[in-house]
Amino acid sequence: MSKELCSCSACKNECPVAGGKFLHHTTLWRHRIKEQNLDIASSDIFLDTSSSSGLVPTTGIPIANSLKRSESELAEMSYTNEDFLTNPGIDFNSSEPAESVNEFLDTNEFVEYTNEFLDLDESVERVNEFFESVESEDEISDSSEFSDNNVNIDVQLSDEMACALRLFNVKSRCNLTDEAFQQTMLAVNGDGISCYDGFKNETFLLRAHVISWSGDTPGVTKLMNLTGHNSYKGCRYCDIRGIYMNHVYFPTMAPIGEESNNQYDPDNLPIRNHEQFKERIQQLVRANSNKERHKLEVEFGIKGRSILFDLQATCFPDSFPIDIMHLIFENIAGYMFQFWIGNFFPKNGNQNNGDYILSQTQWNEIGNEMNSFQKMIPTYLGRSPRNIIHHHNGYKAEEWAAWITMYSLPLLKGRMPKKHYEGWAYFVKAVCLCQKSTLTDEELNNIQLLFRLFYNYYEMEYYRGIKERLSTMKLCFHYILHISESIRNTGPCWATWQFPIERICGMLLPLVRSRLHPYRNLINNIHIWELLNHLQYYHTIYTNIFPPPQLPNQYSHHVFSKQNTDEKFYFPLKKYTLSQTELKKIKDHFSVFYNVTNKTLKSFSPSGIKYGRLQTKDNLYIGSKWIRRNHDWARINYSVMAIMEVDKWTNFPRRTPEFISKAFFGNIEYYLAYEFEEETHMLAYIHWTNEVEVDNIGLLSFSGYGPHEFIDVCAIDHCVGFIKINQVYYIIDKEELNNEFENNEI
Repeated sequence: MSKELCSCSACKNECPVAGGKFLHHTTLWRHRIKEQNLDIASSDIFLDTSSSSGLVPTTGIPIANSLKRSESELAEMSYTNEDFLTNPGIDFNSSEPAESVNEFLDTNEFVEYTNEFLDLDESVERVNEFFESVESEDEISDSSEFSDNNVNIDVQLSDEMACALRLFNVKSRCNLTDEAFQQTMLAVNGDGISCYDGFKNETFLLRAHVISWSGDTPGVTKLMNLTGHNSYKGCRYCDIRGIYMNHVYFPTMAPIGEESNNQYDPDNLPIRNHEQFKERIQQLVRANSNKERHKLEVEFGIKGRSILFDLQATCFPDSFPIDIMHLIFENIAGYMFQFWIGNFFPKNGNQNNGDYILSQTQWNEIGNEMNSFQKMIPTYLGRSPRNIIHHHNGYKAEEWAAWITMYSLPLLKGRMPKKHYEGWAYFVKAVCLCQKSTLTDEELNNIQLLFRLFYNYYEMEYYRGIKERLSTMKLCFHYILHISESIRNTGPCWATWQFPIERICGMLLPLVRSRLHPYRNLINNIHIWELLNHLQYYHTIYTNIFPPPQLPNQYSHHVFSKQNTDEKFYFPLKKYTLSQTELKKIKDHFSVFYNVTNKTLKSFSPSGIKYGRLQTKDNLYIGSKWIRRNHDWARINYSVMAIMEVDKWTNFPRRTPEFISKAFFGNIEYYLAYEFEEETHMLAYIHWTNEVEVDNIGLLSFSGYGPHEFIDVCAIDHCVGFIKINQVYYIIDKEELNNEFENNEI
């Protein structure tokens, strides 16, 4: 392999006479990166360096660095696959490097290589033959292990997989970014850029519109180039000015006895807008001195012009929604819990004295109750609850969300004073509405009203206008006044919260195995990851490596379904003989649909096929009490909500029937395939609860269980949880809780 002269400072110091050292091109590439301090950091915004193949690039160039480099430097740096394949024919030292690259892509040699591998039916041997013709055996080893000179990627591959990955490395060999940022801006702001649709074999005009930018408060602060949540103008939505006392806090009323102009109406805050942002930035630009500029920055809460002002679809501050995952689940929930256990204020003070504080005995009871009903919560509702008094320091956002919306109200009922319980219920109702997938204008108004009621309660009971309690008015509590408007601007909270990116971070973290080159190691592993994802489009290779799973023949007859129905019964199953009581229930069930008044019980078959599991029309799997085995640790997943039609005027026989849908709750005993009138019916034997009551807060509860009954499985909607607290069963169901909140007065 040929070597080139490296003239970096380190090589010049080692060989001053020759002016550098002759190095292999891969080592030369690393020296260039080190020389130019190319910091590939996860917090940078990268240029799109992917090729027309659509694969994720193996590296990226931070925008801030790329804008400082010449075109030739950009073109040379953007070629990032040299660790895998050499690239003969491209002259990076030419005056027009991009044209040189394009000329190489048009050469017959490259076209022949590309066309050869577009034939998806070609054998793996032809892939190997091509790679043998490429002078890169020292970089793509035949040992089926991808490696970097400094980092070994711990992925063991079969021969077929290695060949398939090599194929994709050929097709992603050129990652070019000449004027990539300008092209991106053209797609966003201009008339679009011309792109090729390989499926339709035609070109089209690509336009992109950035709707919103989301993140936690520090991240959004950097995007918007604001002074941040620690400054006097910490809110990005309004001009409220904070009050300093060892830190900056944001009450709408100043402490009692303090002379201050910081009095605000929560219903009429001084809202910021896009034009105001632009005008204030112009004032910063026109500042005559650094001192004057700093004074304006403190007054406006703006450090300078954000690059996102170049995007016409981005509106300040409306395009930067509030992330309730960080705001509510990881901040407010924890702060409220600290209040209730008496740990919010320092121990050496005298402010931990509110009547909202529960005793240690009460919290131990709550923790024990949470342990006791862990098995009663189906997996459909998430992970089972942990003892909050023991594990609250380890709670993550998902657990805090479950605590707020599902467990806090039943567990605090009867323990917390009424005014504090009802004040907290405002917050719970608002959060439940925020989690809905779709929202109406009426629901948005309810969210605004509920958060407003909670804020008033919180400010009066926790802050009280006392200077020593000013630390209760953190910025996160102020932001709840802007949540409804944030939803109006950018859509429901699930569209902009940070749960997906947190999950991605959790997936990327295990990919970093190198401490010496963590970013390069991460990029290489992501590249291989994406290669694996793209294998599905090469059907022949993909099916050879990942054969499609097949249901074993011995279980194929253990699944039962009917034509024109979406539900399915799953094993275990057995032939079952119904008791006389169950036969009466069968007759009662069919009396609704058939004329069975003159039929005796003997005319009903006592036999049927008993099943243990149901797959609903929404692809949810619901078990039954019959198949539950491990009572010590197995979670119950057979408590359900069923939607059935009932006559609204049942108690008025003379009135014309009017059928409405109503929710019922119960436990599934078993499922039954039963033949009647030459048709097989899919039934569920359910143990109903007693009448469900709804309190003024919206909690659903019942006192015990009622009769058994057969119902059609199409009536079963989803799983719920039943938790028992002080001889009362509470129904844990986020969806039904939302519906009850809507039907109750606020």
